[in-house]
Amino acid sequence: MTSSIRKYESAQTTHRHGAFHQVIVPLVGALELDVRGRQGWVQTRTVGAIAMGETHAFRSDGDNRFLVLDIDEETGRDWETVWSQAIDQPFLGMSQALTSLSDYALYRKNWGSSSQDLQMWQNLFMQTLACDLAGEFPDLPARIQRAVAYMQANLSRAIENRELADLVSLSPARFYDLFRQTTGMTPQQYLTKCRLDMAKRLITHGHSLVDVADQVGFSDQSSFGRAFNKAFGLSPAKWRKQEFQTKKS
Repeated sequence: MTSSIRKYESAQTTHRHGAFHQVIVPLVGALELDVRGRQGWVQTRTVGAIAMGETHAFRSDGDNRFLVLDIDEETGRDWETVWSQAIDQPFLGMSQALTSLSDYALYRKNWGSSSQDLQMWQNLFMQTLACDLAGEFPDLPARIQRAVAYMQANLSRAIENRELADLVSLSPARFYDLFRQTTGMTPQQYLTKCRLDMAKRLITHGHSLVDVADQVGFSDQSSFGRAFNKAFGLSPAKWRKQEFQTKKS
């Protein structure tokens, strides 16, 4: 397995990998990806997974950086769960554990390619991804885990309860009841929590408040500010200032 931090161009490129699988971990920016007609974005809490031999097209605008793992066929046998799912769904939601590992990779972006730390990180990231997909972290029922992963991968747009219910093959009423019983929150309360948690992460990474509101699915700055203040007791601007001062001290 090898890895590198890459920046992608705005012009679309199409190719395939005949000798290795690939996982694209977002660090900065967003990558538009099309794998055999399955289109989406690798950004914030969404990893891109491309199985060996799959033709794919990709492009990115603006400042962007991604940690790209190229995983040879022999090594990739340890994570068949990832490749089998990637064929049908190449966009995989990141759990909190994967998000933390991604943050660490950004922090250590200058480590050498032969670094023992990097090799350990690669294996830990892939093992965690495989465990997430295999449901080996059974905090929630499988259907609710799937709905949560879908929320985390689509924070930038509106998601209705019916859409989530259809995703997990439940009636809207049954889905609502099951979600509330297992998480202690309604689906929309949980979705708002995910949006605001991601907003804090984006703010600490230097994104503008306008960009943050857009990336986490708020229609305008006012609604974003009200939700943020209700959850954390501070406006986004005051919270950013407090974080900056804490880091300086």
